[in-house]
Amino acid sequence: MSYSTPATAGPTTPAFTAPELDPEIWARLDAQAAECDKHGMLIIRDAVPPETVERVRAAADGIVEEARPAGRWVGKAHSVNKRVEYRGLFNLDERFMDLLVPPTVFPLIVRILGANLHMMSSQLLYAHPDQDPAAGNGEWHRDLIGSSEDLGYDNTPRMAIRVGYYLSDVSLPGSGITLFVPGSHELKQRMPLDPDTGNPAHFERPDIRPGDAVLWENRTFHAPENNTSADTRKAVMVQYGYRWVRPVDYITHPRELLDRCDPVTRQLLESTDLNDDGSMTRMKGSRALTEWASRQNLA
Repeated sequence: MSYSTPATAGPTTPAFTAPELDPEIWARLDAQAAECDKHGMLIIRDAVPPETVERVRAAADGIVEEARPAGRWVGKAHSVNKRVEYRGLFNLDERFMDLLVPPTVFPLIVRILGANLHMMSSQLLYAHPDQDPAAGNGEWHRDLIGSSEDLGYDNTPRMAIRVGYYLSDVSLPGSGITLFVPGSHELKQRMPLDPDTGNPAHFERPDIRPGDAVLWENRTFHAPENNTSADTRKAVMVQYGYRWVRPVDYITHPRELLDRCDPVTRQLLESTDLNDDGSMTRMKGSRALTEWASRQNLA
């Protein structure tokens, strides 16, 4: 783990804070939310600056190169052969905090889902190069795997939004980007696949560059493109969802990190309705983000 107190952060100055909403960003929110409602996904150009991409890539590279056991996802054999994956990133290196509340992205998450949120999961995915160009790419699926099977495809609500940041060049076909079926969040049954190709009849390969962000909700069908290129595909993803949906890949976060968060970022990492004396207050755990959203005219 890598946690330290910056010289600029005193005992009462949070190191990690929710952004103040820029008027230009606020002016785009309604149109962005409408596009996400229509297509189940959205691309935000230049969501994070180059220096953030560099910092996050350095953190991710270090974890992968050291082959740390903490947080490593041990999945099915075919997945392990195609990629290295780590989960619970905010438990591994504080540099990933750069992606918790980006000012170009986070207000839109709150605009779409509301303030009763927490961070549900975080992952880095390094897709191995020179993969076979197998039919069907990866497995086409919805997020919150099992929710549509349990609730029914016609009864699954929007419960979460995932944000993907690519740290390597994925501009060329076969470089391992995530593929999407826009509008598939409205499907009332399983995604029909072509028996010959293993793919849907229509899907899109988004035009994404390092620094851009792609958002998609849990009902939007997607799949990883097989990385047939000569380079490792590097990506980090953060998922936000309602507090009544259990976090996927963490139980808590280090106290030395939480103590340096403002109330909003702390809510995202440790949402609880408990009071200091052990009593409980209904919806206390969403109060910080609710008040922030009201100040930003998002409520």
